[in-house]
Amino acid sequence: MTPIHIPKGARIYFGAPAQPMPRAISDALKALAGSVPGIAEAHLPQCFVEGTDAPKQILVVVPLRNSDTQAVLDSLSSHLPEILSNGFYIDIWPVPASDPKLEAIRAARSTIFISEERPLEARKPWWKFWGDNGS
Repeated sequence: MTPIHIPKGARIYFGAPAQPMPRAISDALKALAGSVPGIAEAHLPQCFVEGTDAPKQILVVVPLRNSDTQAVLDSLSSHLPEILSNGFYIDIWPVPASDPKLEAIRAARSTIFISEERPLEARKPWWKFWGDNGS
């Protein structure tokens, strides 16, 4: 498998995997997501990008804080070779809790981990609360 390339302006669709990855791999990814600090949620949806050949199952992680993203990705990436067999690849997509795509990802019902901690949403600067134009 190769990484998903997303052409500019392409639509992205999420759903339940038609042919899920082997159970041993998804169970290992579930255990990994639960062991990495800084993850609020993890999902294994099928993803189809307009303009690509076929849908692929991906690992979506929602960091507790945006500042946790790189540490989460580094930790996951360092443990993936222990889980994935030769020739098997999975894209890891960090998705902030405020991203509108997260609703479609959750609707795919492919959740493998939910932390008891809730993600900290980026707060609007105080000066953006006032004014008519939202700027």
